[in-house]
Amino acid sequence: MLSHNLIFAGEFWKAANQLSISSQSSKIVFLGNTSCIVEFDIDTESISAILKDSLQIKKYLGAGVVTEQEKRSVARCLRPALESYFHLKFFDQVQANDWLGSFIDKIRNSATGDSTYRLKPQLQTFTDINDYSKKYHHRFNNNNENEQVNDTELRNFCRRTLDLIQLI
Repeated sequence: MLSHNLIFAGEFWKAANQLSISSQSSKIVFLGNTSCIVEFDIDTESISAILKDSLQIKKYLGAGVVTEQEKRSVARCLRPALESYFHLKFFDQVQANDWLGSFIDKIRNSATGDSTYRLKPQLQTFTDINDYSKKYHHRFNNNNENEQVNDTELRNFCRRTLDLIQLI
């Protein structure tokens, strides 16, 4: 089965795996002026963005990565992962275009009884992660593709991000 629709392909893959048939998930990769067929982990690729970011962070903590580009990719997951969990948890209180900075403001300005007030003790951690991850996003840094990533520092921020996700 060939498809350009990842959601449909993911659902088809799940259904096909219920049958007793041999199957393989592949994709076409373009390399310069040619292309080739390579294995494709459709289970991972068809999950929601919120889970992709969280899993990428967790995989990095477990197995690490090799290249600077891969480290930057992990660093870029920190903000979207937290933002996604905020959007999910506080779906009725946030706007579609709220970013981590918006959530930090909501926490900072919250009062007893507000839903985000319980996160106030973690305000500095949210702020630290926001400040750290900015340099890896083009919106805040035109040189983000060349930004070096310190492995120890990234591991620290990944752990702190996963801890915050548990609290949200």
